Amino acid sequence: MENNAWVHRGFLPARYRNYDLYRGYKVVINDRDPWLRDNDYRGRYASFRGRHDQEMIRNSRDVRYRNHWMGVRNHEIVRSRNIRAHRENMRNRNMNRRDRNMNQRMRNHNQRMRQDNRREIRKDKQQDNH
Repeated sequence: MENNAWVHRGFLPARYRNYDLYRGYKVVINDRDPWLRDNDYRGRYASFRGRHDQEMIRNSRDVRYRNHWMGVRNHEIVRSRNIRAHRENMRNRNMNRRDRNMNQRMRNHNQRMRQDNRREIRKDKQQDNH
């Protein structure tokens, strides 16, 4: 956090430059926006601090990580499914993104036009008053 705001960077802040990411205890949080409940998580996992007995997911035989230790990657899973359906899905996503961008550009354009019209009306009123 910086000035009470979360920051996202590819490097650690200067005060943590000596922190060993490989030996530090990591907790996987599968939540959409975990930073919104950071106090809850910090309290829940505070007792894990200083522990060095965490097994790496890479070495785990837990069923949750089955695809990892079987050598199956996400892109291989997608390939094994119907590739046409996947490509169609990606095409639709890109089209939706383009449509959203176009709609946003149109909204911005319309808003600028309304502002210009208001300015023109104000100018006309000011000229009429003089």
